[in-house]
Amino acid sequence: MYKEIVEILKCPCCGTDLELITEKEENGEIIEGQLTCAQKHTYKIFAGIIDFGAEEQKDSC
Repeated sequence: MYKEIVEILKCPCCGTDLELITEKEENGEIIEGQLTCAQKHTYKIFAGIIDFGAEEQKDSC
């Protein structure tokens, strides 16, 4: 996932902006990390892919 994409993403639960927390980055691409919104909904980034559909997130919306 590239950092620039965060500017256009919104939280699928509440529609607020997302904040990026980077754990691992290679060549300008986010490999591991997470996205968090103002309502504290959290989405993991693993292998460069954002997981918006994890089981633990279904109950938090």
